[in-house]
Amino acid sequence: MGLWKAVLLCNVSALLVSCSARNDDAFTNAAAAAASTEPSNTMNVDETLTTTDVAPPKPDHNYDLREADAYGYTAAVSEEDQKKGRAAGDVIMFKYAGFSEGAYHLILLGDDGRAIGTAQCPEACIAIKERFTDGSSKRIAFTESSIIGAAFQDAFRGKLVKVHAQHTAPQGNVPSQTYENNIVETDENEG
Repeated sequence: MGLWKAVLLCNVSALLVSCSARNDDAFTNAAAAAASTEPSNTMNVDETLTTTDVAPPKPDHNYDLREADAYGYTAAVSEEDQKKGRAAGDVIMFKYAGFSEGAYHLILLGDDGRAIGTAQCPEACIAIKERFTDGSSKRIAFTESSIIGAAFQDAFRGKLVKVHAQHTAPQGNVPSQTYENNIVETDENEG
């Protein structure tokens, strides 16, 4: 092996394993001599071999998966659940029912893929109104860091495709019209 190869090997090793040059004076003197007499055969390893980690492009949407016209958002696992051995969060599914009467509308899906409720949020969303097939309803504060907030954020940004098929409401206290019609109804008692 030529002297310049030994110098190059040491430089590469220094990058990878923190090369410790032998304390052998002959080796040190030979390496220095090779570097000074054959400059064209040496290279600056630090500049040539340095790489930059390139992160994959970040998606322009919040959903983690898409199944036909449904979008899935993965919930984070709490520290308490992690201690209990849980490694993955639940996937919450929504369908986008469109924008009407000044609000965006989502259909909330159960694990079996059936509609279990609706949610609506106006353009300048402060609170999300949810209604469920059992007749209950509630309002929750809008925050982008929540699962439903991330879904609405995708709707606001035009990242979700509106459901085209009619979805019949499940039996319960919600009138048995199509869900697209149900979700734009407003109760006269609600503001």
